[in-house]
Formats: sequence, C-alpha cells, structure tokens
Amino acid sequence: LHVLPFCTTAHPNSSAVLDFKTGDPKLGDFYVFTKKDYGFKFMADIELNHVSNRSPWLKNYLDDLDGYENLFMTTWNDFDYDKVYSDGHKPHFDHQQKVHHGKPLLLLSTKGEGVVDLNYGDYHTFIRMLDVILYYTSQKFAALRFLDVDYIWKDPSFAWEGHLKSHYLLKIIRSVMD
Repeated sequence: LHVLPFCTTAHPNSSAVLDFKTGDPKLGDFYVFTKKDYGFKFMADIELNHVSNRSPWLKNYLDDLDGYENLFMTTWNDFDYDKVYSDGHKPHFDHQQKVHHGKPLLLLSTKGEGVVDLNYGDYHTFIRMLDVILYYTSQKFAALRFLDVDYIWKDPSFAWEGHLKSHYLLKIIRSVMD
C-alpha cells in the first residue's frame, strides 16, 4: 500500500515537508505503518528536493545556525534561468529574504509556492538527507520512492533536469542503503 504523503507537511502538496521523521497525524505514526501486521506492506515517498517554507530547517537557516548556512538554493533577482530550466517552466522564489554580502538572496523553488529547494552542493544537506533516508530504511518500509530526483542537483551554468551530478548522488544514496 502506497501512502502519500506520509510525513508531516504544511499542506496537501507533499513537497511541503515540515518534518521528515514525523508521520502525518491524520494517518498515524511510523509504528502504525511499519510494525503492525496488516497482511500487506507499505511504501513511502521521500521528497529529496524540497521542504516547506515553514520548516524548522528554514528557520534555522534564516537564523544562521551552524550547519544550516547553505542548506537551501538561493539566487539574486537578476539571474537568467532560461538557460537552466529545460522543461519550459520558470522557477518560483520564496520571498523570505536573507542578505548576503549586502545583497538580498531569494530562496529558490522548482516546485512552486510554499516550498524551498535544498542545496545538495552543501555536504550538510546531503548528510541531513542521508539521515532521513536511513531513518525511513530503519522503519522497514517495503519500498521507498524518491520524488523529484531529476532536479536535486542545481548548477547555474547547466540544465538542471537529469544533471549528471544528480545521478552520482543517487548512486551514493543507493550504496549507503545497500
């Protein structure tokens, strides 16, 4: 049985993750899905690319807490995304601004309003998400599906969809899971 979304989200859009390790209260906690014997198995989705703009992780980022400084993709207002966005859609920007070198940065969202993109160019982000994946693995879900993996690596000089570094990240994740 595939339950989507499973973790706590800010709204029905499963990309707006508030807490990866807490089950949606309307559905139950991880125990309900992974420890009881219902005669069938459960599959969970993990959103690798985004969190809610109301996430505690974003608050920690905006507060400049150690290990959160580069957790999210940021940009300046004047960046030209035509060369990197291959599917014809334009990215959205969350207007919670942070100033860097005297210039306001906007938080990038490839999914739309209410979510912000994680920055896998920062090792803290990758380690934090590996921890999430290993947590789900420890909960004995029968299968995990990673959402939006074709956009997890963003480079301002190359098209994002299907970036080779996304492929490498997935290979590392798979090796760790094995």
